[in-house]
Amino acid sequence: MKTKRGITLVELSVVLLIITLLLTGLLYSLVIQMNILNTQNTDRMLGEIKEALLGYAAINHRLPCRATDLKGISSSMPCDDKEGFLPWLELGTTPTDAWGQPFRYCLNNSLLATTEQHVFTTGVIRAVVFSYGKDRRPNDQNATSTGHYQQMTYRPLMTSNYFDDQLIYLSEHTLVNYLVMVKTQ
Repeated sequence: MKTKRGITLVELSVVLLIITLLLTGLLYSLVIQMNILNTQNTDRMLGEIKEALLGYAAINHRLPCRATDLKGISSSMPCDDKEGFLPWLELGTTPTDAWGQPFRYCLNNSLLATTEQHVFTTGVIRAVVFSYGKDRRPNDQNATSTGHYQQMTYRPLMTSNYFDDQLIYLSEHTLVNYLVMVKTQ
């Protein structure tokens, strides 16, 4: 007498469970790699924006005013000290970060900026450009309207003090040094 051989439902369930666990691990790794790539791309874009701001200042002898909308055109003179959008069209840069969110921009004579190592005093920082990061909202001090911007080490979402904002700032010293270098060439 012949017995029929086949896969039982239990065996099939075990195989599907193993495949699901493997795919979950693979997808989690992929998500982490995408976040790292987006963070690196945003850093690169911020570096390009800093160079564009310095070039704009060299040509126009001033930094651009903020854009009041997503069209990328700076507001009229005189510039105010409110946070707005990056005037990307005038700078010839990309309007959004790697997560598709518009870059924010603030030009001010009384900005404060901190890193985990330094606090820069009032008047030293002339402009700040930043990305809200993956969570698409400002974290920590960047969520307030105090004119105090923070750049800290990335802290993942699983931590209690999550932080993913990325920023660059133009100090008065960097700006003046660049303008002097351009003038002497």
